[in-house]
Amino acid sequence: MQLSKPQSDFVRSDETIALLIGGRGLGKTHALAAFMMRAMSENPNGLGLIGAQNPSGLHGVLLPALVRMLRDLEIGYTFGDEPPWYQSRFESHVNVLSISNGFQAVCRSMHDSGADRNLRGLELSTVILDEVREMDESTFDISLACLRSPHEPRRMRLATTPNGHDWIWRKFVENPLPSSAYYKGTTMTNKWLPSEYATMLQSSFSRELYAQEVLGEFVNLASGLAFQFGPRNLRNDIHFNPLLPLLVSIDLNVQPMGGVIGQVHDKEIHIFDEIFIHNNAQTRNALRWARDKYPESVECWHMVDEAGAARSTRTIETDVTLITEEARRLWPMSRSLNGVAKPRVRDRINALNAMLDPAIGTPRMFIHPRCKQTILDLESLQWDETGTKLDKCDSTRSHWADAINYLSWRLFPPGAGKAAFGLDSELQEPVQKRPQHSGFPAPVGAA
Repeated sequence: MQLSKPQSDFVRSDETIALLIGGRGLGKTHALAAFMMRAMSENPNGLGLIGAQNPSGLHGVLLPALVRMLRDLEIGYTFGDEPPWYQSRFESHVNVLSISNGFQAVCRSMHDSGADRNLRGLELSTVILDEVREMDESTFDISLACLRSPHEPRRMRLATTPNGHDWIWRKFVENPLPSSAYYKGTTMTNKWLPSEYATMLQSSFSRELYAQEVLGEFVNLASGLAFQFGPRNLRNDIHFNPLLPLLVSIDLNVQPMGGVIGQVHDKEIHIFDEIFIHNNAQTRNALRWARDKYPESVECWHMVDEAGAARSTRTIETDVTLITEEARRLWPMSRSLNGVAKPRVRDRINALNAMLDPAIGTPRMFIHPRCKQTILDLESLQWDETGTKLDKCDSTRSHWADAINYLSWRLFPPGAGKAAFGLDSELQEPVQKRPQHSGFPAPVGAA
């Protein structure tokens, strides 16, 4: 079992609580699985918790990593079935991993309703939680409170990429918990990754996001001004090209309705116009305005915000349908960029910042000076005191910023390495669809 130094230090640590913090691709899940092998060996009568934030993280990443190690080490196990080697402590074995030496673990998707409540009666000897930055602090606190098994040793292991100055930073850096330690590594620490992986991430992240997602630094991304916009992002020489699809992104709001109009040039987005309807705005009118302004366009890629607003024109499902139908009527060819998943505020702002000020190379987002409302948004909007959303104390602001950062997130999500919609070649179906998971298989015994 090959481990890098941060992984090895993390697995061998004897602290009660240990955190492996680092960049994407460090091998944090692999280290958690390796530690679980140690815990199973040292505490055969123990009870463990194996947790990830959502079903895809649990059944698609963490559990398969554990199963691979169990099979490689030829250790007998069952998942979802009563163990044949001993009397189980459970009546139901749904999402229960049982090891042939007597160790058992409950497996939980921590975002599920009631997941925290169902943990409260457990007396755990081992806890492993993957990508804890996606979890609430209360989830950590409840899991730690369950670390009270009569069988020693009792240990908790966490792994994640950092997420600014959140509860993880407070508990492990600012004011460390007793008997705790954290181990840090970068994406480049993993020598088994493709050599171009870190460079690919660097080219698609902003400078601050690169420090967090690749170097594993605790960077407070959610403070002060939200957007890394500057003079380098202004260009007078960007214009409409009738040979390219017209991008129209609209923030649904009755007063005012804001939006941006632009096009994709290779891996750049050029915003050369904006929509500003002062009163009694209707979604259809916004599209008609764009069609009248650029009658030579033959193809339109469009989207509306997926959260809507307090004074929305209609329900969000109706607006998506409405704009799709209107676009089909107005243009010979059209395509909706709206996906199923609704991005978090921080994720879509990170996507825009990665284009405004990439860690390497030149900006990939350019705005014409005539787009005054868009520029004002990008120059003035700040994070609120929670650091999770924009400060919208001025109700007339943020509509153009919302329109443009939804567009950035859909077309060039950070870390994707390429356009999400096949912009480099032929037009493809949107990739933002709800992932389908068949569930974790329930094999019996070692492979």
